[in-house]
Amino acid sequence: MVVWFRYGPCTVGVEDGIVRAGDFAVLTALLDAAQALQTEREQLIAGVEREIAEMRSAAAAEVEASLASAREERARGYAEGKAQGLEDAAAAWTQGALQEAASTQRSLMQQTKRLSHIVSLALERLVEQEDRVTLFNRALGAISKIVRDVPMATLRVSPSELGSAQSAVKAFAPCAVGRLQIEVMGDSALGPGSCLFESDQGVIDAGLKTQLAAIQRAMDRAAQRLAIEQATQPSTGDVAGAATLTRDDPQQPQARDGDHEKLAGVQAAAAHAQGEALDAA
Repeated sequence: MVVWFRYGPCTVGVEDGIVRAGDFAVLTALLDAAQALQTEREQLIAGVEREIAEMRSAAAAEVEASLASAREERARGYAEGKAQGLEDAAAAWTQGALQEAASTQRSLMQQTKRLSHIVSLALERLVEQEDRVTLFNRALGAISKIVRDVPMATLRVSPSELGSAQSAVKAFAPCAVGRLQIEVMGDSALGPGSCLFESDQGVIDAGLKTQLAAIQRAMDRAAQRLAIEQATQPSTGDVAGAATLTRDDPQQPQARDGDHEKLAGVQAAAAHAQGEALDAA
């Protein structure tokens, strides 16, 4: 037979139903030790659970801080990369625009010089075919702007053009009113179109070659000004002309509106250039 009895939270079974006094003391001591071990075990488990919870909380906080730092770093890297990309793109665009502007300016200069040369040749032909009386009239008009208060002078021309020079001098206003006396002399050393004006103020070459050289210089200056204006203010005709060249055969040069505009500008400048030609001589 087994007798069961309780001691604290423990239940012990004793055979024969007899518990000796010594056995009882050992039994109770063992039960107390078991109870202490159980309590210590529970405390250890509770402490470990608290430590695990604290470690989890610390790990979660560290992970969140790392994620926040990573997000900030990513945002900063994105902003810096975007700013650098925009800066590089702006620099590349600026470089391309400068190169395109330089290429456009070189092209305009070449076209303008070519048109200026064409207009200059046309003007030279017109002047060379011009009536010699008109040529001498223009020369005298330009000379009168340079030489003032001269009572007497000598005009030397080619012997073949002596009559034309005399007619021009006779029609010249200062000579007509008697304020200036000009002696016209033929000089065999001078060729057709030559014109030397001699006075006490010096000798002025107002011949055809001098006028043509002055016209060429004035045309060059006008062409340079026109090229600069065209480069800084591109016309819509150039864009339309570029589209035309793209559509048409690239091997066949096409007339563009921009060329007509430049030609008109050069022709307009030519009129001014012819007027200032003798002053520039």
